[in-house]
Amino acid sequence: MRAILLCLCLWLAAPAAAQTLAQKAQALIDAYPDYLAGYDGSMLIWKDGTMMRFGDARANKPLDELFDKPDIADMFRWPYPFGATGVPAAPEADPGRVRNEAFFQKMYGECRKELPGCAHVTCPFGARLERVPWLPKAGGGLMQATSVNGAAAKLRLVAAELQALGPEFTRYLAPNGGSYLPRCIARTTRLSVHSFGIAFDINPQYGQYWQYGLPGALDERQVHERKIPLVYKNKIPMQIVAAFEKHGFIWGGKWYHFDGMHFEYRPEFLALKAIMEK
Repeated sequence: MRAILLCLCLWLAAPAAAQTLAQKAQALIDAYPDYLAGYDGSMLIWKDGTMMRFGDARANKPLDELFDKPDIADMFRWPYPFGATGVPAAPEADPGRVRNEAFFQKMYGECRKELPGCAHVTCPFGARLERVPWLPKAGGGLMQATSVNGAAAKLRLVAAELQALGPEFTRYLAPNGGSYLPRCIARTTRLSVHSFGIAFDINPQYGQYWQYGLPGALDERQVHERKIPLVYKNKIPMQIVAAFEKHGFIWGGKWYHFDGMHFEYRPEFLALKAIMEK
């Protein structure tokens, strides 16, 4: 009987972990129905007829390749843990931090980078931005969010829920730490998702960041090669995280390379969660 129960438990647990390429592609299609039409087993098909190679989600890619040259499937390299789980993240696990730049440029609009060093970035789609009041009763200011995929509307829902949490949470949220800003991630030539109007930082005074305290300006590869362990720190209450996650945002505090002030609109992870639960 114990053996039967063990097998049953393993069978029930397997679908949550065994995410196929088709399930990951379907999560994107479900999350972005205005733009994506289908998946043919190797290519992600856009509604305008564009086809993008989805990828093979090869698990043994070097860290620098995973971040600098990911395919679309690599964005799901680590499952995103919703709720009060996944903190701190396992070493090197950054669920949602891997982003295929071509996918986001196609979705939200093309940004231009001036190289070398990504010194200046321009993203000429300001007409798509909406100004979202951010905890106005506490002087939180405004967040700029894209209207594409309803990101601004979702941010408004989050803001209303956070306002209702009560004054004890205000200090973590106001003033805000910034939203839309065309730029590259520090010490990289990778576009920050702040460039697309889908990333939002809460009060940076409480947002812990993985590079704070390192012996110099080091990137992910250098930290990995020198075997410098990252010591996780967080001051953000999980009630705040839950309000964001409910509406399709992910939190940088669930990354090994943690960014506690950072939230970004990535509804594909909520869509994948629904697919796996089904």
